[in-house]
Amino acid sequence: MPSDREPEAGQPLFQTVVSSSLENVRLLADAACGALAPVLGDMDLIKVQIGLVEAANNVVKHACRDREDHTLSLSCTVSGGVVTLVLEDDGFPPAVDLNRNAAASGAGPVPDGMAESGRGLWLMRQCFASIRFESGNGLNRLFLRFEPEA
Repeated sequence: MPSDREPEAGQPLFQTVVSSSLENVRLLADAACGALAPVLGDMDLIKVQIGLVEAANNVVKHACRDREDHTLSLSCTVSGGVVTLVLEDDGFPPAVDLNRNAAASGAGPVPDGMAESGRGLWLMRQCFASIRFESGNGLNRLFLRFEPEA
């Protein structure tokens, strides 16, 4: 069960930095869900974990290109019951417009389950109310907004 405890507005509930590797993606997701456990219910935590793992795996694979000399940082804030996760990396900027692709993927049909790729943004859109991407000054930032079930 979620609790009524929230950190003060603007204060991160959780913040960490790890090297870019698929092994560390699990550590990020587990730590974030542990910090969110007093705030969210079990089903909401599962959605956050699935969406965050997908997002971080894509960052490691595409932005950091599976190189561990890059870093991932994750911060989490809660305000009014809404969770905002910010996943930041120092990898390469994307070659496509992730904001446009994320908006289009949420409204589209379920991707082919047999495809080897192409389901990431769709899956994240099923988990998060909104996804926004920024890139500049050598950093990429992915803002993932989660709104708990009523």
